[in-house]
Amino acid sequence: LEEAIESVRRQTYPNWELIVVDDCSEDDTWAYLTSVQDPRIRAIRLDRHQERSADRNLGLAEARGEYILFLDDDDRLLPDALVMLCDALRGHTEAVAAVGQRVLFDGLGWCRVERDPRLPFVGIVLDEVLLGWVALQGRTLYRTSALRECGGWDERLAGAEDQELWLRLFLRGPAVFVPQPVMENRAHPGQWRPRDVERVEEDFRRDFVQDLPPNLRLRC
Repeated sequence: LEEAIESVRRQTYPNWELIVVDDCSEDDTWAYLTSVQDPRIRAIRLDRHQERSADRNLGLAEARGEYILFLDDDDRLLPDALVMLCDALRGHTEAVAAVGQRVLFDGLGWCRVERDPRLPFVGIVLDEVLLGWVALQGRTLYRTSALRECGGWDERLAGAEDQELWLRLFLRGPAVFVPQPVMENRAHPGQWRPRDVERVEEDFRRDFVQDLPPNLRLRC
């Protein structure tokens, strides 16, 4: 968490705010957060545990900026991340989000840049999302208004919630893809996926397609 927060404080983009949602931690997290002396950082502590979609919606409700990015506490932003992603959204007013590349790393010194996307482009990659593609949090800057208009995160989902969000978000506009690394995504043994996540994914994809207008449903 300290590394994640420091990566935000090192941003070359100056006009940011950081909202940290402490989901009922049982260690020294809250003591650390209350010790951070930075007026740009606001910490919110929950008195009972919620899933991450609910935590993100709380941050979304509190956010005051035109754009918003969700950073997990074990990941880090690269220094120019907000500059590059904000510039991309400003240059494409029709876009609902900007997506950069990620760097995978672990605690043993291994790292690898994932070249996705390889080229700059603006588009609706709905077919790819239906097949399982998703842009992880930390590498994606959303237009706050678009995220609120589509209803934010589905709090019923504890896995694959980002794929479900992208399906609804792409009905409102395209994303702009930036072929530059913007975040460092930590790989560690504690990562997990719910056992029923594949069934959940198939369920919300099927429901999404069934609710589409006939012309779009035939394409999917």
